[in-house]
Amino acid sequence: MRNVEKKVPKNQSKIDPAIFVLLGIIAVIGIITAVVLLSVERDDFSARMEENPQIPILILLSDGEELSSAQLLLMDGNTGNLGVYDIPRKIGAIIPALGRVDRIDNLYAEMGAKEVRNTLEGIFDLEIDFYLDLDFADVEVLVDTIDGVSVFMPAPIEDFIDEKRVRIPGGNVRLDGEKMRSYIRYEGDDERELEWISRRWTFVRELLRTTAEYPLLYRSDELFNRYYRHMNANFDKSSARSFLEILKELNFDSMITQRVLGNERQVQTGEYAQTILFPHFEGQLVRESVKQVSRSLGAPEAAYTAALNVQLEILNGTDINGLAARTQDLYENFGFEVLRIGNADRNDYEETVIIDRSGNLQGAERVGDVIRSSNVREGSPLPENEDVDVTIVLGKDFDGWYVNSSSDE
Repeated sequence: MRNVEKKVPKNQSKIDPAIFVLLGIIAVIGIITAVVLLSVERDDFSARMEENPQIPILILLSDGEELSSAQLLLMDGNTGNLGVYDIPRKIGAIIPALGRVDRIDNLYAEMGAKEVRNTLEGIFDLEIDFYLDLDFADVEVLVDTIDGVSVFMPAPIEDFIDEKRVRIPGGNVRLDGEKMRSYIRYEGDDERELEWISRRWTFVRELLRTTAEYPLLYRSDELFNRYYRHMNANFDKSSARSFLEILKELNFDSMITQRVLGNERQVQTGEYAQTILFPHFEGQLVRESVKQVSRSLGAPEAAYTAALNVQLEILNGTDINGLAARTQDLYENFGFEVLRIGNADRNDYEETVIIDRSGNLQGAERVGDVIRSSNVREGSPLPENEDVDVTIVLGKDFDGWYVNSSSDE
């Protein structure tokens, strides 16, 4: 009998069992990868950035026990714009954690950075999720880790640290950690307070800028770990890496600088009286200022740039004595420089007028936004003071805080 060979139909082929094994392995790897990806949460900083691209970060400077200054950094991850508020250490409020009215430097000494953050959240009406609690020793290490920070010194200064003389020459200089410590803590008797504040603004800007431009920090785990340890941050390493990545996108050359201003009062706290600074209008001005700065940070580059460095003239066009001076306080709280105040050519202006004298209409509109006035007009430069960018003529529709919307055309 002949063996009959069975033929396999042409449309059928044998499948190697190894293929099924390989497909099974791939499927298992895919499932494991999906589970891992789903189980890994985004770091806190990135998660916060996804919720809102504008992130406030509180930067505290101290000698380890006594608070020297506080800076509130506001940055927009979408536009790269940033601003910073200088917060005086003598600023005060009713502090629930202490059960009394007191200053934030006393709060820091008794309860630390977290409670200072909590109190400032109330003053600014702002959630401040992140903070850096830097003492001067930390500053030295941070600056030395990135091989120094460059600043411009209008004049030389001389300081003493632990009886050691530290001298910083004038001009463009690159400061090591020790000199930077002197730079930010020095308060000369012949200097104005604004000069001290300006150095702290410069420190924040140039430290962050130099950090962003120092590539080894992003490539070396050793350098990063050293830097992170001395940030004394309330966020973890993953968040710190995200923070450092965001720094690369920021526009440091156009940083908005603001101050928290107010009225000083002598207040009895315990056995002694001390000077406490209370923000103007129970903090309403600074809260409005933060809202406006936030809008500016989120604006396109042209509008953001136009809003910077606008210098004002404020004229009283009413018969209310002292109105221009009080309005000067208001605008200085918003970071504007007021070059001149005085009386208008008459005292019966019905409407407040914002006059653009420099061809910067967007800047003039920002000036009007502060007092909710859209009555912005074009004007010509002042021959007697060409530095004035915007003139404000206050009318009867201005109540000392806002323009009455029913009168504002």
